[in-house]
Amino acid sequence: PGYLPAYQSSKLPTQMPPPPDKLSQIVLPVEDVVSPANFSVRLASDDAQLMKVLEEMNESPPPAVQGWTVGRRETVAAYYEDIWYRGLAVKKTEGMFSIYLLDLGGALVNVAPDQLRPLPVSLSKTPAVMYQVCLAGLGPTEGEVWGEEVGQLMGEIVNSDLQYKLGSEFLGQVDGGRWLVKLKGEDDGEDIAHMMIEGGLAKARADRMIENKIATIQDEKKVAKSVSSSSNNEVSTATNVVPVARTEFKIDLVSKPSKAKPVTAPTKAKTASEPTMAKPAAEQTVSAGPKISRGVLPVNDTTV
Repeated sequence: PGYLPAYQSSKLPTQMPPPPDKLSQIVLPVEDVVSPANFSVRLASDDAQLMKVLEEMNESPPPAVQGWTVGRRETVAAYYEDIWYRGLAVKKTEGMFSIYLLDLGGALVNVAPDQLRPLPVSLSKTPAVMYQVCLAGLGPTEGEVWGEEVGQLMGEIVNSDLQYKLGSEFLGQVDGGRWLVKLKGEDDGEDIAHMMIEGGLAKARADRMIENKIATIQDEKKVAKSVSSSSNNEVSTATNVVPVARTEFKIDLVSKPSKAKPVTAPTKAKTASEPTMAKPAAEQTVSAGPKISRGVLPVNDTTV
């Protein structure tokens, strides 16, 4: 199967997800679910790390640098909806840059050149918090292209109960940089992929991973720590350097797990280049979800 490439920063450290066989709670709602092969998750355990990055960026905004221009696929500081974020400059169109917000995921956002800055070194030592993922073991019911409604229905299933403890198991990485994951209920073991297959929204399919990717990353981390303990040279890893949080800029990522300014993550305006989907209202009752009995999912009748 082909996989949609992830937006990857060459400046930030490599992401180090939990090892296989470990289920880690993710933050709900999972927004911008384009398809089972294209969505992003954030681990609840990474919230403190995200808060520190955002606090440092916004208490002491990155300074403008005379003569600086945005490079190709450069990792930058981007000012979007009154907040500074870490972003990846993907392309430039009609004087505006399309930016992928590395710690928030979702569709690309348009940012003017004067709202971009070089990313300070101190903010380049922490990996991106958002994991760009695809759901393991699934393929479209017909052909190789997912119907748009499948992503919307998957979003309804995953987000049907925001108090539900949904966990992610990282199996490895696929070509293009996305992480292959399973999504299961931490308490009841309900498997989202199985629900989608039984509901006729997808079919079972084998995945092709980059061999031993997570194991290699964990080994590199151990080597880096070993070198750091025996030398005075600074070695940057994903866990040993985190910007110091300050108290003046307050962010609450737990009280409202939606994309809005510092109280959550921003609700991002979609660009014309990125397909969008209407999301169900928070109070909408859906016909499927982690706590709904199996076998009641709508059948995908779309011909691809």
